[in-house]
Amino acid sequence: MFAIAVGLLLYLFVRDRHGLAAAWAAVAVYAGSGLVFGYLTLVRDVRALSTLLVFGAYVLAEDVRWLGAGVLVGLAVDTRLLLLAVVPVFLLYARRRPAFAAGLGAALVPTLVFLVISPSAFWFDNVRYHSLKSSSGLVVDAHQKAQTAATLLGLESSDRALGIQFALLVLAAAIAVVWRRHLPLALAIAVALGIVSFLPTPSYVQYFSLLVPFLVVGALELRPGLPVLALFVAAFLVPAAWTVSHLVSYDPVLRPSLGSVRDDLGARRLGCETRRARVSAPGPAT
Repeated sequence: MFAIAVGLLLYLFVRDRHGLAAAWAAVAVYAGSGLVFGYLTLVRDVRALSTLLVFGAYVLAEDVRWLGAGVLVGLAVDTRLLLLAVVPVFLLYARRRPAFAAGLGAALVPTLVFLVISPSAFWFDNVRYHSLKSSSGLVVDAHQKAQTAATLLGLESSDRALGIQFALLVLAAAIAVVWRRHLPLALAIAVALGIVSFLPTPSYVQYFSLLVPFLVVGALELRPGLPVLALFVAAFLVPAAWTVSHLVSYDPVLRPSLGSVRDDLGARRLGCETRRARVSAPGPAT
């Protein structure tokens, strides 16, 4: 539902600024991205909620509603502390910094309460926990981060289709920056999110799903004509078929399904009953 809400917000935002064709193209690219339908649809964490809050804050900021933007950024930080990285970006672009700061401060109250209640638990849950995921520590292991970057750019065999899609978006956004000679707020947010997504070790590809709606909006700064727009959407959606087949491939360990979990539980139950029968069986006569 959060992922769908982001798509709806993206559609309305682009339609009001670039027209109906661009809005449908934006939604097609967003929904067709492997990072979106592969990871923002998962219920295991708050990634989709974080994306909705930050993108909602961006939309309000573009409408010069800085108090509401501050509230949503604060709530995003409440969901994931790493999103503090976007706060300086919003402050840099803010036309009404006091209003933004007031909304941000009000929304950060829950986080501050948890920090005051137990500083050690807060530090462990948000920072130190990540340093325990790897023997290399919190922000090192350059080799692993280089592998993640290569995957995101389609240079690795794993998730290659997903990487090709992401590389196309990054290329289009970069061309827009060079063409316009200006870094819009959407792409400044994407840069901040990209940098902070590389910080934890290990850095996972799914962290970069938050960037997709911002890259889509930034790429549209090129204001392409309908033929170019249609060609880009078609080229972007071609790898989606391979991404879908990769994400839904059956693997009881790497991609467990409800069926594989039930099979595993059934096998475990059968094994327990077998062992129980062996224990209860009478032993040989002595």
